[in-house]
Amino acid sequence: MLSHIARQLRSRLIYNVSVTMKIYKPTQIALATFLGSPIAGGALMAHNAKEVGKDGIRYWVISIGITATVLLLAFTVLPPWKGGNTVIPMLMALGMKYWANSTQGEILTGGQFPEATQASWWAVVGLGILFAVVMLVCLIAFNFLRSL
Repeated sequence: MLSHIARQLRSRLIYNVSVTMKIYKPTQIALATFLGSPIAGGALMAHNAKEVGKDGIRYWVISIGITATVLLLAFTVLPPWKGGNTVIPMLMALGMKYWANSTQGEILTGGQFPEATQASWWAVVGLGILFAVVMLVCLIAFNFLRSL
């Protein structure tokens, strides 16, 4: 929170420009969740919370994302789901979009923070792919250790 305030003050006093917040919209959060995992969507929601100075919510969102990712891994690796399917990531993405709307709705609509702008779609896709690669490495390591 202090770094956010310091950044605003520094830019207004030194550079005489206003700082615009970069906020991820619910559709972006859903795409990151679909491509990567719930932790990718949680990371974007945590970024939104950090931008508006709600650090307490930030850690809560990350922990929920990690828990949902572990549950997703358990459902896709262990029987009877073995092999997974596309319905589970779609449901996770829709759930994250709903969660983002319900918990960060006032931030995302622009009413409370009109200076906020939409963050980059490239960052969303990149973060989703990064978490997908991390998940793939974890699954390969899990299967390798299980076969020993």
